[in-house]
Amino acid sequence: MDFKKGYTIKPKEVLTNGEVIFTDGTNDVRSNQITCEAYGYNWGTKSQKCFAYKHNSKVHTSFRNTTNQRQGSQNKTERDTISTIINGNDNITKGTNKNNLINGENNTLNSGVNNAVIFGKNANVLNSGQFTIGGGAGWSDFPLGNKQTSIIQLGGVTTDNTATNLAIFGNTGADVNDRWIEYQNNSVFAFEVKVIGLCYGGSEGTAGHYVYQEIKGAAVITDGFTPTFSQSTTTIASSGTTGSAVMAHAGVDPYITVKVTGTTNVSIEWFASVQLTENKLNSVTF
Repeated sequence: MDFKKGYTIKPKEVLTNGEVIFTDGTNDVRSNQITCEAYGYNWGTKSQKCFAYKHNSKVHTSFRNTTNQRQGSQNKTERDTISTIINGNDNITKGTNKNNLINGENNTLNSGVNNAVIFGKNANVLNSGQFTIGGGAGWSDFPLGNKQTSIIQLGGVTTDNTATNLAIFGNTGADVNDRWIEYQNNSVFAFEVKVIGLCYGGSEGTAGHYVYQEIKGAAVITDGFTPTFSQSTTTIASSGTTGSAVMAHAGVDPYITVKVTGTTNVSIEWFASVQLTENKLNSVTF
């Protein structure tokens, strides 16, 4: 299907639950109501998603978990989990998941998360594209996600000096829950971020100019999901005029991101690799 005039995304595929996935030509994205209806589909007011047809659970029952592989005991794939491999025990995917790999025990892949990898024990994965090692430890009655390390990659583009949130897979137009890094409350997470900004043009930009920065720090997350950051950014190498980066709240709870600031009339592609080390409490709140 071609792009409709005036629109930058178009339908790519219809999932087995009837949801329409759009694309910008490179990345999978979700539409808003206006775009959904412009292509002749129906907008779900409650779900805030675009649908080609109304989902019938009775018809769909035999197709809800397709092309999955499960090795071990007590592994569970909930509705609309596809192309997912699970090896181990007591792991669960919460539904509407695709293209995931899980190896270990007592790990949870939350609803709507895709293209993720989980190793270890007691991991709680909230973000698409997240590579997580569950630490297994957790001195409370609910150890899920208490101790884990993750890597998540973000990307984006700047053409001026406006502070800009980088997004998972570079999907800056995706829904909030697919765009930035979701975090847990009652926790402290340490972060190590490697960021590269590479100029590709602009009226005052020179292709090949770049900056490589490393951000290190930590954030305290209260029971109410309020983050307090302590961090430093170091420029490791650079050439020409580009910009800078910092770890920041995404502007919506409970999400964080790498926020970059470029230079006016300089076009820059940004890429960030974020490593998170999380320690969460379930026994008390703060």
